[in-house]
Amino acid sequence: MVGRNRRARSRARSSQRGAREDCAGFTLVEVMAAAVVIAVAVLGASSAILSSAGLTRMNRDTEVARQAVRQQIEELQSVPFREVFAAYNDDLADDAGLTVPAPGPGFDVPGLTPVDGDEDGMCGRIFLPVDPLGDPWVLREDLDDEQLGLPLDLDLDGVIDGTNQAADYMLLPVRVEVRWVGLAGERSTELMTVIAER
Repeated sequence: MVGRNRRARSRARSSQRGAREDCAGFTLVEVMAAAVVIAVAVLGASSAILSSAGLTRMNRDTEVARQAVRQQIEELQSVPFREVFAAYNDDLADDAGLTVPAPGPGFDVPGLTPVDGDEDGMCGRIFLPVDPLGDPWVLREDLDDEQLGLPLDLDLDGVIDGTNQAADYMLLPVRVEVRWVGLAGERSTELMTVIAER
C-alpha cells in the first residue's frame, strides 16, 4: 500500500510538472499576434499625436495672423488721421511732409510663410479705397468694393463722386488682410474697419 501511494504521488507530480511545462511559454503565433496588436496601437497613437500637432500648428498660425491684423489696425489708428492714407498707400510721392514713417501697404508677419508669388514677399497687406487700375494716390469714394463698404461718402458732403478725396476725407475704410501658406495650404484672415477723425 505504501508503494502504491508513492507511485500515485509520483505520477501526480509528473502530471503537474508536464502541465506546467505546457503553459510555461508562448507560442510563436501568440507572440506574433501580440506584436501586431501592439504595432497597431502604436501606429494609432502616433497618428493621433501627429494629427494633434498639426492642428495645434494650424491654430497657432491662425492666431498669429489674427493678432497681426489687430495690431495693424491699432497702428493705423495711432497715426494722425490726415496722414493715414498717404502713409499706407502704394505711392511714395505723397509721403513728403508726413510726421510718421510711411511703411506702405505691405507688412511682414513673423512666423508665417508668404504665399508663393506675393508681389512684396510679405504676408500682410492694407487695402485702401484706391482704384486698382488707377493712380495709387487717388482716394475714391465711388468705387464698387463690397469688401471696403464702398461706395461711401468719404468727405461727408452728401455726394458720392469720382473726385480725389485724399485731401479732405472724413472717413477712411480700411481692410487689413494676412495671407500665408500653412500645413493645410493657403490660408487668410482679414478685418475691415472704418477710421474716422477723433
